[in-house]
Amino acid sequence: MSGKIAFIRQKTYNYAMEKDKNQKERFLKIYANIPMGLRSEIICVVEDKSVSWNVAFVEIDQDTPISKIILEKLNKLNLI
Repeated sequence: MSGKIAFIRQKTYNYAMEKDKNQKERFLKIYANIPMGLRSEIICVVEDKSVSWNVAFVEIDQDTPISKIILEKLNKLNLI
């Protein structure tokens, strides 16, 4: 039975990693096409702090814990 549980956990982990990777790739493609002047614009709020495209890029590029929150919010807002 524990073999099945380990398999299910691994599949779930792989799915979550693939989802994060896809969101990150979509963000990077969109970020690359945003004019430099607009990158300082606020795109979402995380933990009562404003997040601009530039801040989001740094967080997502470094795979910080906040980057997952940012990616989820941007996905829900249909920005990525």
